[in-house]
Amino acid sequence: NPHNQYLQTWVSTGLVGLFFLFGILLVSLIYAIKSKNALYIALVLLLSLSMLTESMLERQKGLVFFSFFLLFFAGYYFNHKERQSIS
Repeated sequence: NPHNQYLQTWVSTGLVGLFFLFGILLVSLIYAIKSKNALYIALVLLLSLSMLTESMLERQKGLVFFSFFLLFFAGYYFNHKERQSIS
């Protein structure tokens, strides 16, 4: 366990997996900035920084936390965006 999620992902899945992980974080950050939701931005930055010191996606607790909150805020973003387009 290298205690770095990026290195762990690179070793276990290769560059393709690492690019997917970066893609998930980058798309989440873009949605967070577009929605101007400070809590969403803080969550993405906190997750990105915590992955530097811990392989959080290798444990069930980290994976559930990561998946739940990113999907929760992404759902909020799309629901809020849809409401604005209807109005």
